[in-house]
Amino acid sequence: GLVNADDWHAAGIGGSGVKVAILDGGFSGYSSLLGSELPSSVTTQSFRADHDITGGGEVHGTAVAEIVHEVAPDAQMYLVNFQTDVELGNAVTWIVSQGVDVINFSMGCSTCGPGDGSGFENDLVSSAVSNGVVWSTSAGNEADRHWTGMWSDPEADGWLNFTGTDWSNSVYLYQDEVLFIGMKWTDSWPAGCQDYNLYIYDNALNLVAYSINAQDCFTAPPVEGGFFIAPYSDAFHVGVYRYSATGTPRFHLYWTPLYWIIDPPPGLQYVEPSRSLSIPADNPNAVSVGAVPWSSPNTIESFSSQGPTEDGRTKPDLVAPDRVSGASYGPSGFPGTSAASPHVAGAAALVKQAHPSYSPAQIKSFLEGRAVPLGAAGKDNVYGSGRLDLGEPPIVDSDGDTVPDDVDNCPDDYNPGQEDNVHPGDGGDACEDPDGDGVPDDTDNCPDDYNPGQEDNESDGIGDVCDDDDDNDGVLDTSDNCPLTPNSSQTDTDGDGLGDACDDDDDNDLMPDTYEEAHACLDPLLADGRGNADGDELRNYPEMVVGTDPCVVNPELALDSDDDGWSDGKERYIGTDPLDDCPDDTSDDAWPPDQKNDGNVNILDVVMYRQKLEFLGHPYDPRYDLKADVNVNILDIALYRPVILTFCTNP
Repeated sequence: GLVNADDWHAAGIGGSGVKVAILDGGFSGYSSLLGSELPSSVTTQSFRADHDITGGGEVHGTAVAEIVHEVAPDAQMYLVNFQTDVELGNAVTWIVSQGVDVINFSMGCSTCGPGDGSGFENDLVSSAVSNGVVWSTSAGNEADRHWTGMWSDPEADGWLNFTGTDWSNSVYLYQDEVLFIGMKWTDSWPAGCQDYNLYIYDNALNLVAYSINAQDCFTAPPVEGGFFIAPYSDAFHVGVYRYSATGTPRFHLYWTPLYWIIDPPPGLQYVEPSRSLSIPADNPNAVSVGAVPWSSPNTIESFSSQGPTEDGRTKPDLVAPDRVSGASYGPSGFPGTSAASPHVAGAAALVKQAHPSYSPAQIKSFLEGRAVPLGAAGKDNVYGSGRLDLGEPPIVDSDGDTVPDDVDNCPDDYNPGQEDNVHPGDGGDACEDPDGDGVPDDTDNCPDDYNPGQEDNESDGIGDVCDDDDDNDGVLDTSDNCPLTPNSSQTDTDGDGLGDACDDDDDNDLMPDTYEEAHACLDPLLADGRGNADGDELRNYPEMVVGTDPCVVNPELALDSDDDGWSDGKERYIGTDPLDDCPDDTSDDAWPPDQKNDGNVNILDVVMYRQKLEFLGHPYDPRYDLKADVNVNILDIALYRPVILTFCTNP
């Protein structure tokens, strides 16, 4: 009710036809909520290495999904999780490929980029938005856990002063309390050139922890920090030292309590809420969302991260409610911008249903334009454009023909002219004859498919274009394993779901039956593609690929003309030049892992290459296993490429 979604629901707008993905860490307990707090069915996809959709028992994503479902109950939902940057990239690519309209990302990282909208995560966001996806993201919960300021060292002793002449930012911790402390500064990314170090001292100025990454333009980003476990109860002092640097960059210091004894630590001595955004909330294309408690919706949460971005843009874009109750976190509520963002994602789904042609930028503008203004006049760095409020629902025009549903004679079919000639007074032609073939529905033998000729070769009253048994073998197309070839017996020798009548590979060994029938040593009903009938250098399937006879020994296949450790037969199969011992990216000799021969090795090349190696009898090739873990993957290829090019004379 606070965001006015209930009025939109009453007007028939619940997100129907809109796809929303919740991209998060884990969805523990989601299955028990299907049909109640979540839709009756959802699509799940885990990109973690262990494919664990729960993320090791993490309930955060499930709680986020509950909120999206409350706001957009009719939206189609995707639950997607990841653990690494590579997995995040794969997840976003997959989500876009599914035609998703809205992504909610209630996650963030303060030190993963410069804060100006650039970097790996931001590139993923911008790519998704350019493909028509609204990206709603939490602004972050760092406003009261953040300090920022320019380099100041009036004593010229190499130590940053947080204020006046105070070189330290202190916090009191009990023994064994755990804190994450991170620092970044204005510098080049992804590798910094100005080297600063982070030190932690106890109250007696004994050094108890430090972070001294090498910023030498090649090794590390302009970031220091890590987890700190208090060795004893004391006041601890955080200091920043100029190791090898010039200039006066801006610094950001973040801290997050992870484990405490009594109450969460009170926070560092000096705090600055501005410029505390998490990444990718700094993205210009994302809808960045801060938090206000639902019970006091005009007051910003003390932790809600604030702008501006490092390049001076105003963020967040909106604020939305948090501390809402749900099944996952119970009646005590779900605090944080993680809870605010899915309200906006759900609202975006409602707007998308009402205005299907709207781009992500138009939906963002729509939501900001209707927000309840809070704080300073205009858009500001605390509340953005204001608190989420959908306002009055638009006039519903389900078919988008500019005629409102309540006066449309065919509300679900596009008919701006409202023609009504088929059966005057009984509804428009668009729904009297929705397939537009000139035959009214009441006499059309395929009312939903264009068939003006009404062909019905079986004379069963069902037109050929919508007949469920196209081959007339008594088996419906939906269950026929050869729907266009009569095969009432449904024989399927290899059990691959394709009937023998239309299967040209009955034993499912990748060699067509016609090929195996032409070679006496092969059996079209026996999966012998990996066999080696003649016992020479290549197995049966590779011999088919290179064009040699699998039934006759071919001694020339065993030659190694270029003496590179790969026989001519294997090189012919893999696609490399048996007369060239130097792999390269040119068309004359495709680099083995570059199976598409386009000079660009990606995961598809690796999959294709691995399959070929397995057919050759090699589970993996140690020449390309740079990590020596008996597993060739994209990281091995990345390590291998510069090595091999170094030793080649024609890179």
